[in-house]
Amino acid sequence: MHKKLPLWLVTLAIIFTFLISGFLVRQELKGTTKFGIISKSALFLATVPANVKYLLSDYRKNPLRAETHSNFDKETIIKLDKLKKYNSLLLLSRWDGDKKMNIVDLYEVDKFKLIKTFTIDLKKIYRSIDLSENDYKKLDFKRMRVFHPYMKKNGNIVFNTSNSRLIEIDKCGKLFKYTPHSHGLFHHSVSASSDETYYWLPIILTKHNKEIKKKISKDYKFTMNGIVKLDKDFNILFKKSIYEILLDNNLIGDGFFSRKDIDHINDIEIANFSGKFFLKDDIFLSFRGFNKIIHYRPSTNKVIKVIVGPFSMQHDVDIISENEISIFNNNNYVKSNNYSNILIYNFETRNFDNIFKDQLKNIKFKTRSEGLSDHIKDKSFMIEETNQGRLIIINKNKEIELQFLNLNKNNRLFYLNWSRVINDDNKIEGLKKIFNSEICD
Repeated sequence: MHKKLPLWLVTLAIIFTFLISGFLVRQELKGTTKFGIISKSALFLATVPANVKYLLSDYRKNPLRAETHSNFDKETIIKLDKLKKYNSLLLLSRWDGDKKMNIVDLYEVDKFKLIKTFTIDLKKIYRSIDLSENDYKKLDFKRMRVFHPYMKKNGNIVFNTSNSRLIEIDKCGKLFKYTPHSHGLFHHSVSASSDETYYWLPIILTKHNKEIKKKISKDYKFTMNGIVKLDKDFNILFKKSIYEILLDNNLIGDGFFSRKDIDHINDIEIANFSGKFFLKDDIFLSFRGFNKIIHYRPSTNKVIKVIVGPFSMQHDVDIISENEISIFNNNNYVKSNNYSNILIYNFETRNFDNIFKDQLKNIKFKTRSEGLSDHIKDKSFMIEETNQGRLIIINKNKEIELQFLNLNKNNRLFYLNWSRVINDDNKIEGLKKIFNSEICD
């Protein structure tokens, strides 16, 4: 007859197994020391429940379906009586859950009137790009999104599809131009100077010097982010890795290479004017991995200021006045992380103001990743809850004037793709004329 093991010993063995498994999974994901097939097997076993759930879910067929969100009514709300006379345009980028296509809509914010819809056929566009047949077949068009489209004064749209070439289409949606692979792989935001003579964009570097190659050879999956400045014809004016910028300013050492994607950059904001706290052509960089905003002056290769504060894994930084920036805070702290928020940082007082705290809490506004905000005139804001497929406009009196939900015909929500507001009066007038008169095949 077999002896029964004491309950305390069984419990201790279970706890020990969980601890060892957790350690092995962490080392495989984030640690500098791997344990070969042992840690890889632990990671595989840990992901089995999630993978089974995914295979049985609707997300397999619709990977761009928004994350489950039962916190708000699935109803598009437009309070036309409250919408102000902003004379601003909204360029709304979204995945259409019925057409299974990327759509970019141009709206007048006033009355939420649709001016123009671009149905962007990425399959057709990528067929015209210099890719090998093998590389084309690797593209996953069910997951590919039109990120942060920028509409030029002539109606053309510039965008990336995340870790991709930079692409420009004309006002009729036809491919106009794109960057070569040697430029790097573009991701996240697209930022243009107010006169549209140059762009600043985050990139993944595809080429490294010998010194960097030695440092990253230990982990073939390590990617290096950088920033690039392009002229209007997509020629490179400036290109530098985040590592070089931080190293040159004595902000990092070789510890930089201890974790993948530590230099994850998700937004670049251009200073289009000079003020007391920044100069024209300075840029502000948003780093998710560092939980920092860095004010950088490319002309001198100097970091002017490192901004830290009550934000975690933030996306998007915008200059909203001579002495203020706004920060879209995803708010992914370990505790008190139920809602995302918009912070205003004042350079003069060095204080942060959580401007719509109660309003966003009341509507249970939360996007785990991505997300952005754009200021409209008169201190109103457009705020995008990307993961949940929701966009709101809230005015300076903290009233929600509009809630847009990216629903399909079956009342399911799908991702938004980083929308933006156009405030320039001359540009707005010009675009309205173009799309009131344009004729496309």
